[in-house]
Amino acid sequence: MEVRLLKNNLKFEYTNLVGAILIARRIKNGGRKMVKTNDKGITLIALIITIIVMLILVAVTVNIAMNGGIFSKARKAAFQTDVRKYQEELQAFLVENYDNNDEEYIDENGKQSGRMIGEVIQAKEFCETDNLEKCIKSFDTKYKGKFIIKDNELWYMYSGNKKEEEWAREVGLEVKSDKATITFKIQGEGEIQGENIDIPIEVKVNDTITVTALPKELTVGEQKVEFEFSKWLKDGKEISTNPSQTLKVVGDAEYTAVFESDETVIYYTENDEEKIFVTTETTINASTYSSTIADKTTITKVLFGKNVTKIGESAFYNCTSIENLEFSKNTNIFIAGCAFKNCSGLKNVNIPNVTINTGYGGYQFESCTNLENITLGSVGNPVLNISDWCFTNC
Repeated sequence: MEVRLLKNNLKFEYTNLVGAILIARRIKNGGRKMVKTNDKGITLIALIITIIVMLILVAVTVNIAMNGGIFSKARKAAFQTDVRKYQEELQAFLVENYDNNDEEYIDENGKQSGRMIGEVIQAKEFCETDNLEKCIKSFDTKYKGKFIIKDNELWYMYSGNKKEEEWAREVGLEVKSDKATITFKIQGEGEIQGENIDIPIEVKVNDTITVTALPKELTVGEQKVEFEFSKWLKDGKEISTNPSQTLKVVGDAEYTAVFESDETVIYYTENDEEKIFVTTETTINASTYSSTIADKTTITKVLFGKNVTKIGESAFYNCTSIENLEFSKNTNIFIAGCAFKNCSGLKNVNIPNVTINTGYGGYQFESCTNLENITLGSVGNPVLNISDWCFTNC
């Protein structure tokens, strides 16, 4: 095909269409030579820029989602849903296996039982040991170490995760520090061997402490009393009769090693020197010790022996310097009227493992105005009766 084009009296002849198109474009540009551009290079650069912009947008979006609340709110909702479920399961377990009369117990597998404390443990104590997953069946192991059961409630353990701590508080959980204060005490006469146990110690939760309780002979002047180890108490509750214990720390706690004797020991001071009066009588009256202890206000402590069955009327009336009353394990003890009336210095009454019947007359602890701690009776050893005005004016 022949194409004829005229431009400024110039004549061009081409024999094909491609040539005609090229010459026409050159004529349009004033006769200048056409420069071919690299379309592929421009496209590649544009693609790279687009990808970079998209990555920046994705990063910004994710950051907003994480810090602006989308992911955080989802995690919070899941966490609090789990916590509420665990709280409900725990309470259901306790209701099923434990009642307010301390009559229901469970065995080592968490099953309800009617047997006594020597054979099984109470539901609430069962849960407060290492049995959280048995008490809360749906407990997710991803939370292991983050929760404990204390005082029949689910607690969140300090983990350094501030958000989870805040979420836990929002649903009513107490947040427990990862540190715990452990205190050791002795009831009776003996000693506790172990590392750093002479004073309250601070340890990490989930750590273990190994201790051994050793009885000793009390010797004051010519008086000698043999003591034997009886039991370990945790916060006033019996946990073991084995003197050697490896204690797992789950929170603040007070452990008491209890040592007992057949004899009753009355501690008193004379001429600024501590002395003891020892008796094997089963009934303790004021006349029991009055011939030896002329001034009853000098009595500071009384350890009642295992054979004591009765504390007579006004037996320790007006013994204003007594601070502690401790009872050995017994089957039955009767506390008559006014037995400890006006013991204004009395701070601790610890009678956890005896059956108590505060009988006629009342006013057994009247005007014990400094009482701080009272433990009366225990599982299997109930308080049969507390008479009128037993703790009046305390």
